[in-house]
Parts: sequence; C-alpha cells; structure tokens
Amino acid sequence: MQQKLSRFKNILLLYLLGLCLFSCDPVPSKNAYDEVTYQSISKLQQQNTQFIAAIREQLGTEKAKYAYHQAFYDTLRIKLINLQIRANAFDNNVHLQEHLRALKQTLSSLETQHKAGFTNQASLDSTEQAFNRVCTAISKWQLQHKYDKQ
Repeated sequence: MQQKLSRFKNILLLYLLGLCLFSCDPVPSKNAYDEVTYQSISKLQQQNTQFIAAIREQLGTEKAKYAYHQAFYDTLRIKLINLQIRANAFDNNVHLQEHLRALKQTLSSLETQHKAGFTNQASLDSTEQAFNRVCTAISKWQLQHKYDKQ
C-alpha cells in the first residue's frame, strides 16, 4: 500500500512538473532554434512512444521486466546527455536546459517504475504523458524560434 502511494506521489509530481514547464514561457533568447536539437527531440519522443507501446503488449510477461530493456534506458540517457551538452554550448539557452533536465527526470522516473515492475497500464500512461508534454514544450519552443528568425 505504501509503495502504491509513493508511486502515485511520484506520478503526480511528474505530471505537475510537466504542466508547469509546459505552461511557463519566459522570454527566450533570439536565435535559439537548433535543427539538430529539434530533430533529436522528435526522435527521442518517437523512441519512447514505441518503447511504451511494446511494454504495454508485454505487460504481465517475462519480457516486460526491466532486465530485458536496460539497453533502451542507457541509449536514451546517453542521447539526453548529448542534447544537454549541445544546449549548454548555446548562450542564453536556459529554457531548453530546464526542459532537458525535466525530460531526463521523467526518463529516470520511468526507469525506476520499470525496475519496481509495472503493475498496470495507468502507470505507463502517466509517465508517457509526462514525457510527451516535455517533448511537446521543447518542440513548440524550438519551432517558435525557427519562425521568429524568418
């Protein structure tokens, strides 16, 4: 019971964090658009969606266990670190850096839940939604700057 309550609190916290990041839009710097970052975020979101879909189908089976998917987490973590390094290379890119930290935190939460064992689809859904919200916020921010430059 305590574990379920703790899990619910984590999911709620991630949801609120994603909501705050999505709704807050400080004035960003000019020339903040980066095609590589935009494309990378799109790929990360796609990979996460495919991963969640696969886990949904595997729920309740041996193949749904964390040990079978550790490489996915390692790969996404490395890609996020690379994106963070790229974001840090641009001046006045604090907004993107904050979003990438939130994305990394969401991935970490998904991994923690996976290690504990997914018990139902609801926990997958909420984490997927949090991941998608942050990806959407980054994409919107990037596209806004792309069109502001033109």
